[in-house]
Amino acid sequence: MEKTLAGRYQVVTHLGSGGFGQTFLAKDTHLPGNPPCVVKQLKPQVSDEQSWQTAKRLFDREAQILYQLGDRDQIPRLLAHFEENREFYLVQDYIEGWPLDLEITPDKQWSETQVIAFLQDILQVLAFVHQQNVIHRDIKPANLIRRARDRKIVLIDFGAVKEVSTRSARTSFTVAVGSPGYMPGEQLSFQPHFSSDIYAVGMVCLQALTGLAPKDLPQDDRGEFGCRALGDRLHIDASLAAILDKMVRYDYRQRYSNAAEALQEIERLHPYPRAGYNTSTLLMPGQSSPPDTMALSELEGAGFESPTHPTPPALPESLATSRSRQAYRNRQILLNKVKNYWIKGVLETSLHDKALIELGLEERLDAVERPWGLMWESSEIPQQQLPPGMHIIDKFNALGEGRSLLILGKPGGGKTTTMLELARDLIALAESDVAQSIPVVFNLSSWQDRQQSVADWLVQELHTKYQVSRDIGKSWVAEQQMLLLLDGLDEVNVESRDACVNALNQFIRQYGQTEIVVCSRLQDYEVLTTRLQLQAAIYLQPLTNEQIQQYLNQSGAELATLRSTLASDTVLREIAQCPLMLNIMTLAYQGISVEDLPNCSLSARRHHLFNTYVERMFNRKGAGIPYSKVQMKQWLIRLARQMVRESQTVFLIERMQPNWLQDRLQKWSYDLGFVFIGILASGGGAWLIFDAIFDRAGLFVILIQSLVGGLVGGLIFMLVKNRIEPVEQLVLSWTKLKPNIFFGLRVGLLAGALFMLATWLILSIHKRSVGILDLLPSALAGLDAGLILVLIRSWRGGNIGTNTMPNYGMLRSAQITLMLIVIAAAIWSIMAKTIMSIPIITGVIAGIILGVFSPAGVACIQHFLLRFILYRHGDIPWNYARFLDSATQLIFLQKVGGGYIFIHRMLLEHFAKV
Repeated sequence: MEKTLAGRYQVVTHLGSGGFGQTFLAKDTHLPGNPPCVVKQLKPQVSDEQSWQTAKRLFDREAQILYQLGDRDQIPRLLAHFEENREFYLVQDYIEGWPLDLEITPDKQWSETQVIAFLQDILQVLAFVHQQNVIHRDIKPANLIRRARDRKIVLIDFGAVKEVSTRSARTSFTVAVGSPGYMPGEQLSFQPHFSSDIYAVGMVCLQALTGLAPKDLPQDDRGEFGCRALGDRLHIDASLAAILDKMVRYDYRQRYSNAAEALQEIERLHPYPRAGYNTSTLLMPGQSSPPDTMALSELEGAGFESPTHPTPPALPESLATSRSRQAYRNRQILLNKVKNYWIKGVLETSLHDKALIELGLEERLDAVERPWGLMWESSEIPQQQLPPGMHIIDKFNALGEGRSLLILGKPGGGKTTTMLELARDLIALAESDVAQSIPVVFNLSSWQDRQQSVADWLVQELHTKYQVSRDIGKSWVAEQQMLLLLDGLDEVNVESRDACVNALNQFIRQYGQTEIVVCSRLQDYEVLTTRLQLQAAIYLQPLTNEQIQQYLNQSGAELATLRSTLASDTVLREIAQCPLMLNIMTLAYQGISVEDLPNCSLSARRHHLFNTYVERMFNRKGAGIPYSKVQMKQWLIRLARQMVRESQTVFLIERMQPNWLQDRLQKWSYDLGFVFIGILASGGGAWLIFDAIFDRAGLFVILIQSLVGGLVGGLIFMLVKNRIEPVEQLVLSWTKLKPNIFFGLRVGLLAGALFMLATWLILSIHKRSVGILDLLPSALAGLDAGLILVLIRSWRGGNIGTNTMPNYGMLRSAQITLMLIVIAAAIWSIMAKTIMSIPIITGVIAGIILGVFSPAGVACIQHFLLRFILYRHGDIPWNYARFLDSATQLIFLQKVGGGYIFIHRMLLEHFAKV
């Protein structure tokens, strides 16, 4: 069909056909860019003029309904409808995406989270349809399109819509339109209701969860479909199962009466709306009356049949590339890490989470910088109480696209917990919708370099904390694919906080589409000279006396003394207003008498409370701990002081640095230890090599080579001693290889010259004359060293590490060192045998030396020296991971991936001040 319809719509290709119609992809030649559209051609199979006029009248009426429905984002707009050559045409938006039946297959069962997200999405748009008194009547996976640009569900193919008239005039005649398996009994009996669409949605969910087509789903002993009939084959939450069972009940009166009612149940089950649709504003019409005859279905009786909807083309190549399998895997790995580290590892095991106290939210309009520098007017109230029961996700969603939020509170007031609750909800959305940004938790305490941009800091933190290669991290930051949850602005060094705020504001201006949440203590934020340029700020209000008493009343008689004391002790009551401190009180003051409670200042009370908590944890959970109480306290104090000194929140064993060494003796031991290893390796290696070549090696040879080895080792150490960098992943980067070839060649020539000079001096002892062939091995050795340097500098990080074992970075460095030793030893052994005609053992020894002094080997040597010196001075135990796990068992620390954090910043500060 090569023609232009209505003088405007130029047909491009044929998309689908039905018994009495066809569907085409066309372009609108009257609009700039000739945007694509879908043209549906409907051919009435009638023979007389009266029937044709009736069909035209009904067609016009149906077009009016489609115009009305097209106001919604997730329904294709009807762009035009017209008659040409006694054939009818509908022109609608072209939806680029794919039908849901490509996602719902026997080998692609959905998770519970995906089903909930789908229900929230489809029920929102279906609620709008029902509000317009329209029944869709043909909901099935093929009529649900996953839109490519934002992964939202678009409801298509309204050829079977049924308008429910509000007029009193009725007729019982209608036509059963729909798809077998998704049509309930009343629809088959020509009496569809709003709940008929609910039934179809429920059947789609059951199909998605099981992979079974509706005709293959089992029924229970009552003849009902649902989760009850599936029994052990379906493992989902009981609340969701109850909702699905109600959606697919045989009797339409026992289902939800419309989509708005079903949506409210889903939102109560899992309260984070996806598209910002306010369900409270929906009309709640009652059950539908017998439908009016004015519907497109009667066009079929007049000779129409809706054509099959077009199958959207595959994703464009560029989009398919960006959503490649590896990119998707990287995204899922990071999501899983954030969930395991912070949600399961921290939020679900934290003290505050056990309190289950709903904090009041207060909006602080004056805490963020307003656009264009406007000042607050006198009529505006800078502090506004948010409605009771409002959750952080509700406030965040209300901000719209490009959301940014500041969370403020007192120490221990629940800021981090509130942020992690938000992270939990956002992660659930991101898991079910790849168009959503990746929520990632960072702690600003590690931002120390004022010259470092936030973008560079994020790449570094992704690499250090989440084992994301720097290349992937740079891509995620540049493409603004992450939703940043930045905790601990108050934990940045005091001298650097204003600079940190300025850096964040610069990042916000440069990466305007990146959504951000920042947490800070209120008093630390208020003294800053600069305000964050965020959309909104909320303050977590202290607990009220009623909340405190209600919480303590649930704890039984063991806290009777604490309850009675709080009634009259204003200082203790002020401490209890902090959720963290209230939780600690319940653990520390169980069964305590009034005489044991101190009567002193606020700060002294807090100090006493933490001391009591520490002692109580040792008494309750100390059994089985392989260390004494004195040792545990000593090492915890040392750890806390070091973390405060370095502004750390998450401690990683492999990231321990030489600044842990405090006194001069420790530092000298560290310096000399590395030089000694260089002397030992080089001198011992020279002795073995020359002994193999000449059957003996003189003392002079050993001394010369040891001196050279010590100098080389010392030079290397001077370059790297201030920083230990584990090498965890190696992937050869061809883009990095080219610029490093000439650098490696220069280094290789210089090293070869030095080796030749050293060899000439040594061989002069054994020979009167030295020839070129005698110096050739030394020249090759230099070039080999240059080659190895080129390879080392051309490695880049791989994708994303998935191991969360403590000190995994150093274990990987050791494994890589062994790999490099094997490679270097193999190369040198071949050279020794084929080129130099010397014993193979010399090549093996040379390979071992080169592997040991590779970046991975140097990192292992540094880490071992540091740990050994600290252990010898009693600052740490030999098995540091076992100690950290013991502190976690005592509820002093929490494990976050391969690292550890104190259960709260206030406990960290308490140990640091002891």
